[in-house]
Amino acid sequence: MLRASAGSPEPIPTDLVVLSQLYKKTGRLEDALDAASRAIESGASHADAAEAHAILGEILLGQRQPLRAAAEYRLAQLEDPADPRHVYNLGLALEAAGDWKGALDAYRQAETLSPREPRVIEARALAEIVLGRINDALQSAARLRSVAPSDMPRQENLASALLRSGRVSEAAEEAQRILRLAPGSVTGHLILGEAFEKSGNRPGARRQYKAILSLAGVPVETAEQVRRRLGDLDR
Repeated sequence: MLRASAGSPEPIPTDLVVLSQLYKKTGRLEDALDAASRAIESGASHADAAEAHAILGEILLGQRQPLRAAAEYRLAQLEDPADPRHVYNLGLALEAAGDWKGALDAYRQAETLSPREPRVIEARALAEIVLGRINDALQSAARLRSVAPSDMPRQENLASALLRSGRVSEAAEEAQRILRLAPGSVTGHLILGEAFEKSGNRPGARRQYKAILSLAGVPVETAEQVRRRLGDLDR
């Protein structure tokens, strides 16, 4: 039951924000949008208004309206500038809109607010890779290793992005670092094998692919992919 403000039949903004969150969780997105908008219009506190704008941004981003989502996240940030979530989400929206420079600026600001948050550092590094700022990306990757040394999936993601961007030697170095910490990393071996393959080091690539097949629990699809690559190398 929604409470009413004193002397008014209208629900108080905090309850509207809670209601919007519940609607969002249950998939009633139009109702969630309506409740969040009503919370903002009814004079919500800065914290409630920020949360309402964030809900609007999340729904709009899910509906593939990144520019409208970015506008909501900017408003959330204005309401609560100390919360790194809003500027990080702004980065995600700008990234979805193809504005990688704007996304990078947002991720930098988010890292200033939350310097030890792995997802922020990873997002910043990925944006730097896309923009060709490889030295900056490598520094970000080093910070990620420092704050989350056991977070292999994020480190593997950065190494994969370097390889996709054509930075073969840098990808190989990152993969080697991963394998020193996690010798059983299938992704690490795959990245290093492909990097060796691209650089003409067929024996090195073959060693990495064979190492994958020697590991326990390798997915069937991955093992088949590796066998095909080994077959191509043997031709």
